[in-house]
Amino acid sequence: KPDQYAAGAATTVFGYRIAMLVSGAGALFLADRVAWEAVYAIMALVQGVGILAVLLNPEPAPNGSTTLAREGEVAERLTGRRERVIAWLYMAVVAPFHEFMTRSGVLTALTILVFVVFYKFGDALAGTMTNPFLIRIGFTKTEIAEVVKLFGFVATLVGLAAGGVLVKAMGLFRALLLCGILQLASNLLFAVQAELGPDLGFLAVTIGFENLAGGMGSAVFVAYISSLCNLAFTATQYALLSSLAVVGRTLLSTGGGALADAVGWVDFFVLTALAAVPGLLILFVLRGMGLGLRPSIMKDDSGTAD
Repeated sequence: KPDQYAAGAATTVFGYRIAMLVSGAGALFLADRVAWEAVYAIMALVQGVGILAVLLNPEPAPNGSTTLAREGEVAERLTGRRERVIAWLYMAVVAPFHEFMTRSGVLTALTILVFVVFYKFGDALAGTMTNPFLIRIGFTKTEIAEVVKLFGFVATLVGLAAGGVLVKAMGLFRALLLCGILQLASNLLFAVQAELGPDLGFLAVTIGFENLAGGMGSAVFVAYISSLCNLAFTATQYALLSSLAVVGRTLLSTGGGALADAVGWVDFFVLTALAAVPGLLILFVLRGMGLGLRPSIMKDDSGTAD
């Protein structure tokens, strides 16, 4: 349901972060005590919890009658075995893309895709260089582990919970805008850190703020792309949007090291903050398009386009 997107998004990312901790630090902890064969078996059993939860939950009903009508038409026209395979491929691959591109018009769909790539671009660009930066300016590996990995992890979890509440309280547009600004500001704190050097107290402030803003932004962003998906095509449409976000940011941020070497750490983090601006500008363009959401979502979330 539309009013559950924010909580669902926060829970999803929260679970992902916990899973990373369990499968990373937890697996290494177990490996010191049992054989790796047993570790992998335990990890497989833990993963089975999620599979069981999916199997026990009912399939959500598709949105509206148009999707069902199209599916019925395809099934009626293609009745043989080969035809049924073609029909399945059409509904699994072609129809989700067609529905997304034509729902609010091609221009709106393309604007959404560009926004998905650029919304967290500045945050991702800075994130790729965080550990090399901290080592280069003089922090020890132990300090990085304690502040970045442990304290930062807790701050991220708090941010995820706050992001879920934020969408419910403010609507998607305001939540996306606020989190985008906070992510931009967190990059500027790294520029200040570059000037101060290995100041452990300020590092805690920087990492705490950056992970809090990043967690909030992730929860809000996942809520947004979830709201864009038609329940009849959730798997394909969500895969399209989430993979585009990850791959796009990863490809665009590959030159982070070369850029830092060329301009220095202070200017690098200022530039990463500026790299967040295009995503915010595209957000205002999307606001005039109703964020590309279905009318039913707009009705259920009165704050979405405000």
